Formats: sequence, C-alpha cells, structure tokens
Amino acid sequence: MRLSKDGSIYFAFLPAMRTTIIDPRGLPDNFDAALDDLARMYFKNHEAQATTWDDPRSGQQEVTLTKWRQAQSTRWWKEQVWREIEEMNRRKELDDKSELESEAILERGTP
Repeated sequence: MRLSKDGSIYFAFLPAMRTTIIDPRGLPDNFDAALDDLARMYFKNHEAQATTWDDPRSGQQEVTLTKWRQAQSTRWWKEQVWREIEEMNRRKELDDKSELESEAILERGTP
C-alpha cells in the first residue's frame, strides 16, 4: 500500500510492475465495504451484524509476511539438504572411481 503525491492510497505489485486503487488483499468472508454520507469507508460485518471503521484486513499483512517467511525458510532448508545430498553423492562417486582405479593398478601389477 502506498500514497500518491496527492495523498490517495494505491497498491503496487512490483513483480508485474502494476498499480491499482483496488485493494488486492480482498475482504474476509462476511465483510463488505461501504461509504457513509461523507464518503468515508466503513465495513459491514454481516455475521456479527455490526459495522466498524477498522479495516478487517489490517492484520493480514503480518499473517502474509509470516507465511512468506515460513515458505522462504522451508525453501532454504530444502535447498541446503539437496546440496548436502548432492555433495555426498559426488564424494561417493569419486571414492568409487578412486577405488576402481586402485583395483585396476593392483591387477596390472600382478603377473
């Protein structure tokens, strides 16, 4: 979420180099946005049959960030494990190759 030079709120999605005035996070189920007579936005909670000035999405940013951090951490760990497995396989191949070469030398050395 960003502010334009004239103070309007807009949303930027940098990977696609796009901006929009429509909040891409969406509202939770049972919520609708509405405007009062002074064009101020408020939110209707149909389940609780109540209204609020507080945006119900305000906590979503932290949840989204936490999920992203968890996904990044999981991806990092997977990469580390695969790197280690590949290194172990490479070492095993080198050891096997070295062992075969040693056996070939011993076989040639015997009459």
